[in-house]
Amino acid sequence: MTNLLTVTCDNCYQITKVVFKKRYLPKSIKETYFNCQECNKHYTSFVTDKKVRDLQKKIGRLK
Repeated sequence: MTNLLTVTCDNCYQITKVVFKKRYLPKSIKETYFNCQECNKHYTSFVTDKKVRDLQKKIGRLK
């Protein structure tokens, strides 16, 4: 069973579901974000580059 993540938007104060999306930027940078489903305010969750993603994979293999 998947638990849905919900948050309260800082802009419109409505409760919204977090639906993560990815956006690719120059220099192999990837932004993971979500938008408020009511007012469309953009929330950046995290930003990674290739080096960070490679380190995350390495950590995952160590577990």
